[in-house]
Amino acid sequence: IMNILLHICCAPCSFYTIDKLCQDGHKVRGFFYNPNIYPLSEYKLRRQGVADMAKRLNVDVMYQEQPLGGGSAKTPEIPQRGIFGSKFALARPASGGAPCPLAQNRFCSTPTVVADKQQRCSNCWRMRLTEAVQTAKKQRFDAFSTTLLISPYQNHDEIRIIGDELGKKEKINFYYNDFRVGFKQSQQAARESGCYRQKYCGCEKSISESLATKRDSGSLGMKFQAGK
Repeated sequence: IMNILLHICCAPCSFYTIDKLCQDGHKVRGFFYNPNIYPLSEYKLRRQGVADMAKRLNVDVMYQEQPLGGGSAKTPEIPQRGIFGSKFALARPASGGAPCPLAQNRFCSTPTVVADKQQRCSNCWRMRLTEAVQTAKKQRFDAFSTTLLISPYQNHDEIRIIGDELGKKEKINFYYNDFRVGFKQSQQAARESGCYRQKYCGCEKSISESLATKRDSGSLGMKFQAGK
């Protein structure tokens, strides 16, 4: 039995994962950290979806919405650089003012984007799990894990490798379980509860990738729109 900090990618992936961990006797606290999500309207929908899920399951969730490492209003530290390159430039809000370090940045359309999808996704998983393991260590959890392990659309083995590596580095256990067996059950629970269910992975690049996949399969509908 362990006290686990669970990185949460979204509400639909959380229902079965949290239920399974609790059934196994573990104490779970959620950790929502996903600055990869684009655009800001989509980020807000997913955040609210997690809040709705947490209320329904009676689980506490931490929301880490400013990256560690400081920075200033003019030059904030932004984790997107870890995914899309050191020369990544922040977009400025339409209303003016300082760049936003969250998801309204069009980081996938910059010349410094990591073109290779596998590397881009690996960087994204590492960025989020690094934040999770550091938080788990700081707050003295027994272990950390992630709801990414339930998705059949993610590179399961790569996520496990990254989690194990980070756990060994920080001397905290990465709790591994192949939650994919409960993917459909978790999606159904989200549907029945009315929680927001996204139509693409998260970053701007994944929108076009999802659209392309739907076109190829003939399942592209008129309602696909980020943040709607």
